[in-house]
Amino acid sequence: MAKGRSILLAAVFLAAIWWLLSGGSGQGWLVGVPTVGFAAFIAWRLQSFPGGRFCWTALLGLITLFFRESIRGGFTVALRVMSPQLSVRPALEDYHSALQRPAARVLFMICVNLLPGTLIARHKGAGFTVHLLDYDAGAREDMRTLEAAIARVFNDRRRTEESK
Repeated sequence: MAKGRSILLAAVFLAAIWWLLSGGSGQGWLVGVPTVGFAAFIAWRLQSFPGGRFCWTALLGLITLFFRESIRGGFTVALRVMSPQLSVRPALEDYHSALQRPAARVLFMICVNLLPGTLIARHKGAGFTVHLLDYDAGAREDMRTLEAAIARVFNDRRRTEESK
């Protein structure tokens, strides 16, 4: 019963997102119904793996963070590149993720690329090499904030010595 309610909530949540993205247009549902159905199925499958449960309310927080940082990232990079003094001080920095679950690490790796001036250059396990446009711009703190948000979504218990 709980899984049935969970998949129904997921479908309603995903349908609401689709409705917002399509601007409320009825024409978008031709593609939207199978897309929402497939996404709800994937969410249900993720829930059925051991440790696969994730927190829907934390997902809303991550989506908010994602959009905010995407917009901030676009403006920050544009301002740096268009500035006459070109305040770009590139660097490569190693970052070790404390996320335990591989799916959480993959999502983290994808989302880091949307933080202002960051790009994953390479990865191996829980370690990442991040290309920074400016090594003094606070990217490490932004990555920690993102990592904590993803850990909440996946109920990922991070190693305490690395998450502080």
